Amino acid sequence: MLKLNLKIAFRNLLKYKVYTFINILGLSIGMASCILIFVFIQYQLSFDQAYKNKDRILRFGSYWKYNSFVDYSAGAPIPFTAAARLELPELEKIGTITKNGGVIIVKDEQGKEKIKTVKQVYFAEPDILDIFELQWIGAKPGKNFAEPNTVVLSEKMAKEFFGSGENAIGKSFRFWNQMDLKVIGVFKDLPASTTTPLNILISFESSYLRKDKSWDSVSSQNQSFALLKKGSTIAALQSSLDRFNKLHFTDKKMAGNQIIVLQPLTEIHFNNNYGNFADATITKKEIYGLAIIGIFLLITACINFINLATAQSVNRSKEVGVRKVMGSMRKQLVSQFLIETLVITLISLLIACILAELALPVMQNLFKEQVTFSLFGNPVIILFMVVL
Repeated sequence: MLKLNLKIAFRNLLKYKVYTFINILGLSIGMASCILIFVFIQYQLSFDQAYKNKDRILRFGSYWKYNSFVDYSAGAPIPFTAAARLELPELEKIGTITKNGGVIIVKDEQGKEKIKTVKQVYFAEPDILDIFELQWIGAKPGKNFAEPNTVVLSEKMAKEFFGSGENAIGKSFRFWNQMDLKVIGVFKDLPASTTTPLNILISFESSYLRKDKSWDSVSSQNQSFALLKKGSTIAALQSSLDRFNKLHFTDKKMAGNQIIVLQPLTEIHFNNNYGNFADATITKKEIYGLAIIGIFLLITACINFINLATAQSVNRSKEVGVRKVMGSMRKQLVSQFLIETLVITLISLLIACILAELALPVMQNLFKEQVTFSLFGNPVIILFMVVL
């Protein structure tokens, strides 16, 4: 019976070519637009979700309240990290990351310059390696990262500089044309959807900022991340932080009314006030707006489909009458029309997936995001299948 209904469905679709074409075209464009929007939303919601302890990772920023306005910074004073280790008992680990950049020179075994490139680098304290749970290729650097002139690389950077992760360990390269750095570890690449795109991590002992003792010198390039102890709560930490702020920010000469604020890692991407190392933020309101647009586009495509089907009802009424006279039951007629609708929808969905795949590079260039799309591996497509 199913085979017969499918055969009749394809015959009817071929018979009414213009109707079929308009229906499939309208549904395909609507679905493709909806798929692109929800793939983009899924990508945005995936930021910083890959870390095992993501719910315990925090960032400390700075906030100033003036008479007429407020100001925000993702950075914290350099001395804050050392003081927080002693005065905030709810923290298991805390470390500073400083974003920088410069020329990197890699030489071959004969000492001849092989690679000369400009890269972003991060000076980081040893606790950062544990806070972000970096996965290591080979041995973990351990306490060696506390020594000056040491560096750890992502697998991508190791391959670019030295051919492979294993080959990179023990090798050296020059930074700023004045600092020779020894590679003591290689970690697996972090996902693209992260607010801390760490590729090159240099020991903080190699940075001149390690001696900075100024509490009113704040830059968004110098950020502090921490890992909350198991069993501790953000509310308890906030209470300790309030006492910390009253103790350390009493100097009336300092600009504004400065305090340290905390942010859960999973909220960083959705806050435009503070920003992040990846320079990628989007608010929850914007995500909700995109979701509403996607749903609206799909509803519009469905309404167009219904209108076309209603317009065809006059032509199909003769067919229905003849089939009833020949003994068809109501259930059989309903089944036939549903199968025709399913065929049109599945064809439209397949075309929509192809259109979405073709449009992805354009969307990536438009939003400067590395959004990926998989026809069978993406849950969004499975969701579409179930709904349709």
